[in-house]
Order: sequence, then structure tokens, then C-alpha cells
Amino acid sequence: MRRIHRLPALGLRYTCAAALWRNLRSNSVNLYTHQLTFAAVSPEEAAARLAATSVFCSAWELRTRPESGGRAELMVRFQSEEKRRSFQDSHGDLFQLSALDHSSSDAISQHNLPLGGDNLYARAETAVTLIAPPDFAFAEVLERELPLRHQTLSGPLLHSLYGVRHLPARQSSCSALELYFDRSNATEAIRSIVPDLLARWPMDVVAFPSSSKRPRRRLLVFDMDSTLIECEVIDELAKIAGAGEAVASITARAMRGELDFQSSFRERMSQLSGLPENALQQVAEHLPVMPGAETLFRQLRLQGHYTAILSGGFDFFATHLQGKLGINEVHANQLDIQNGLLSGETRGAIVDGERKLLLLRELAEREDFDLLDTVAVGDGANDLPMISAAGLGVAFHAKPVVQERSPAFVNRAGLDALLAVLGMVSD
Repeated sequence: MRRIHRLPALGLRYTCAAALWRNLRSNSVNLYTHQLTFAAVSPEEAAARLAATSVFCSAWELRTRPESGGRAELMVRFQSEEKRRSFQDSHGDLFQLSALDHSSSDAISQHNLPLGGDNLYARAETAVTLIAPPDFAFAEVLERELPLRHQTLSGPLLHSLYGVRHLPARQSSCSALELYFDRSNATEAIRSIVPDLLARWPMDVVAFPSSSKRPRRRLLVFDMDSTLIECEVIDELAKIAGAGEAVASITARAMRGELDFQSSFRERMSQLSGLPENALQQVAEHLPVMPGAETLFRQLRLQGHYTAILSGGFDFFATHLQGKLGINEVHANQLDIQNGLLSGETRGAIVDGERKLLLLRELAEREDFDLLDTVAVGDGANDLPMISAAGLGVAFHAKPVVQERSPAFVNRAGLDALLAVLGMVSD
């Protein structure tokens, strides 16, 4: 992998990161991509001048190149030609400014690639994604956390901060900041401090190898209850049957991994015996879809990904969601109905954790996906087998035991935060 020389002053890297994020951010579409080369000024002066600029950009990358005589370069995309001229008039003594060719600029705009033409994910080892509300002050996080983490993490790790990319909110409910490191041990190192970061900042932090950001077609599988919808359907049916509290208690324990799923499922199903079939439609009409779900699946469809529901719930409701969200296929438990009443049993194999894992593998093989190109999302203990086996496993608003045993988790943002985890930008 091609290496790029580091800036000699680590402090400049921190200061520029915070200053540029504060002053160069924009949520609008940016079409003008330029390369800025530092003139012979001190790091302190460069940082001060950067902090004072009013240029807007959606992404930046600070680096030095041997072929440029060791001078630092900043890749920045301006919002307009007017903004570019204004910046050049104000800071021409600090930077040498040159435009990239139109083909590079067009490719960046069309594919949401990081600035500089080359892909950051291909040149780094670890990608850390900070996910927060659209107006979140990422600059404050960088200003406070990077110097602090220099004391708690190894210096070489922070020296390996390679590039930064902003994923603006646009149609999404959250924005994100990607930090790229060119050390493979950064993934586990960052994950070790995630609990502390979450206690200090209202955001989600996800760390994966940078290859997770590589654009390609993927297979994405989702749990349904408490993942795609904000309830457990079996609990809602039990309320109508007059056994709401008892069933909800068993469900909660099963999702925490305290009970065997199959036996607890049969116990809960027995409480639904005799429930009129029309109760299913009654519940389906009022299913609370998880915030961000519609945005997420709209983008996944547009980009050609394959999606499936793998649910320990019921196919009646999974099929309802399939039509609403545009999901490719569903696998869930089939209710046994006799004479218009639920019998309290299901037909076929119960979809438990092992069944979900088997379905994930079968789908990947049938649709010609490598397991590394699969994504599994869920919240309960019965989702852990598929979360652990997928190329990218995410615990979403999950139970503590699931968060502890999952590679990554999202607790605050909606489902559209997965777009940021995958390095996608909503249209």
C-alpha cells in the first residue's frame, strides 16, 4: 500500500481537523474540487488561517506527498466558483490553488468518493464513523478528544490519522464524520474507548476495517421486531388476547438471552390460542416503523443491494413490512390458523438464532454473495449468530448482552445511520 508522509506537527493535524470541520462544512451539493498546497508558513500560522476561513466543503483530506517536495496538501471541494474565488483572494498567500480535472470532480460528485481522487478506504486500514444529529458539533469532539486520546492511546495510532470525510445529512436524520487510520490495530483500539466516548458525547461510534466502506453490492438481512419496528408483535397480539404482561415478560427475558428461544416461543404462542384471525390486521395497521427505515431501504434499493427480513416473529407482519419498505424477501414463522382462530402453534421450523444463521448462509450462496459482503442487523440474543457470521454485524438499539458481543452497535440514531456505517450518502 502506498504510504504518504506525515505532517511533522501532530498539533497541526488536530487543529486543522477541528477548524476545517467547523468552518468548511456544508450540507449542500458541492461540485468544485480543488487542491490546495501550503506555502512556506509555520504550522501555527497555517492552523490559525484555516480556522478563520469561511469556505464551505463537504470533505477534506490533509496529507503530504514526496513529489510535492514534502509540502502539505489539502483537498477541498468548494460549494461554488464564487466561494473558490473568495477563498483565493483572502488566502492566496497561504495556499497555492489548482483545480482537479473535470473527470475527477464528476466522479467524486456522482459516487460520493472522498476528495483527492483515490479512495480513502483503499489507502487506510481502519474506518471510525461518528454518527450524530445533523447539526452536531463534530469540531468540539475533535478539539477535546484527539489531544485527550493522545494520552490514553498509543501515540503512533493517532499519528496514523490519515484522512477525514464528512457524510452530510441531506435526506437522512443524521450526519457522520469518518476518520481513517492507516494502522490495522486501530479498530480494536478505538472500540476499547467507545464506552467512554458514548458517556461523554451524544453520538454513536462504529469502528470497522476500512474495507467495510468499499462500494459494492451487498446482502443485508434484518431482524424485524424492535429492529425494523418499534415493538414486539407477539406482545401486541398477547395484549388483545388478555395475556400482555405475562408474554412481554417472557419476550424480554428471551431477547436478553436468559431463556431458550424455542421453548419460550412455544410458551408465548400458547397464550395466543383462540385469538381471532382479524387481530392480525388490527395490529399490522398500527405497526410503528423504526425511524429512518424508509430512508434506509429507499437508498438500498436505489443502489441495487439485496435485502431480507429474517425474523423470529410472524410472516404476516414481515410480508406487510416487505410491501411497505420494498424489501426483497422475508423469512419468518408461519402462524397456524384454523376456523378463523389462531391455534397457538406455528407451521414449519421455528426461526430461532441458528435458523437465521442458516438462512443468511443460504441466501448468500443463492444470490452469489461472499459472506464478507453481507450485513446483519438485529437487537436480540437470537440475532447474535447472524451478526457474528456476517461480514458486517451491527447491534441496533440492542440488549446489553448483544451489544457486548457484537462488532458494533448503534443506540441513538435511527436505522438510516446504517448508511453512514456503510459509507453511503442519502440522495
